[in-house]
Amino acid sequence: MSIRASIKDRISADYKEVDIYCLKVEKSVKELNLNKELFSMQLMLREGLINAVKHGCSNDKKLKIDCSILIYDNEYIIEIEDPGNGFSWGIPRNESNSGDTSGRGLSILKKYSSSLNFNAKGNKLIIRKLLSNGELTMGENVIVRDGSSGILKLESNLVASAVDGLKILVTNSIQEGLVNLIIDLNGISVVDSMGIGFLISAHNSLVKLGGKLEVINVIGEILDLFKSMRLDQHFSLKGE
Repeated sequence: MSIRASIKDRISADYKEVDIYCLKVEKSVKELNLNKELFSMQLMLREGLINAVKHGCSNDKKLKIDCSILIYDNEYIIEIEDPGNGFSWGIPRNESNSGDTSGRGLSILKKYSSSLNFNAKGNKLIIRKLLSNGELTMGENVIVRDGSSGILKLESNLVASAVDGLKILVTNSIQEGLVNLIIDLNGISVVDSMGIGFLISAHNSLVKLGGKLEVINVIGEILDLFKSMRLDQHFSLKGE
């Protein structure tokens, strides 16, 4: 997978410098004739940088933020790291009300990204996005990382139409150091044979690295199905 563009910088925690960096990225994107990617790319880039300035650096312009975007043939990756203390990304957060003046950044990143990860400290953001000329999208499924471990909360039923995107999501995360994965099926009511195949594939990939897969919050009927397929002999299954 060849790199078509690499735009890296270390900027001050200043909204004006955010604008300058985003303009550099926009210029490169237009030169690559990827104009249709520009809106989502700029939106996610800005949300990540704004969060780093406001929360990671507390608007202290003396502090620096490392930012980069790598554009490949079929995807791009945004990385943003600030010198702050990070945040507890594993704690569930309430969605912002429509009348709130802030608090929408994470929701925007989940909506527009293909994969969204944080480092264990919570001060580094890694966003992956498939280019729109690709065939696959992954909805809002996100693996939330804590070092080499992660939690994937499925946003839709584990069925054939979701499997290809989930495979890319897990594969990308493994390439970035994921070893142990928990898949949360809370709210999932339908699973088909391809969904089961995805779980086995993820398990096999993790075991090869010395890791493991756990599947939690499985409703009774799906749990019975999984046990009838003897999946519990391969990885941990936990009911609701």
